[in-house]
Amino acid sequence: MGNVIIGATMSLDGFMNDRYGDVSRLYPDFEALRSTEMLQEEIRMTGAVVMGRHAYDMAGGDLTGYEYQVPVFVLTHHIPEQIASGQNDQLTVSFVLLFTKHLDYVSISF
Repeated sequence: MGNVIIGATMSLDGFMNDRYGDVSRLYPDFEALRSTEMLQEEIRMTGAVVMGRHAYDMAGGDLTGYEYQVPVFVLTHHIPEQIASGQNDQLTVSFVLLFTKHLDYVSISF
């Protein structure tokens, strides 16, 4: 059985994003972060990513160059009309439809 690791980025004062959804204050030098052993180990150990629709939309539906080259599952209430770009043999995107009145879900892959 695999491990489930949940991660979110937040500053010590509780900042996650500003009123416009901008998170750049959390990543002043994202390229430097990408090269750290901590992130590289996390990337190697990750088998799949579950992300919210807001995070997907922040990328503009384009996962080209996304550091996690694994299946991505996007939790959403609405499937986007445009197919996600940046998919390849390792990185695939599936949308998991969430229903508020039921505990059912539907997964749709592109």
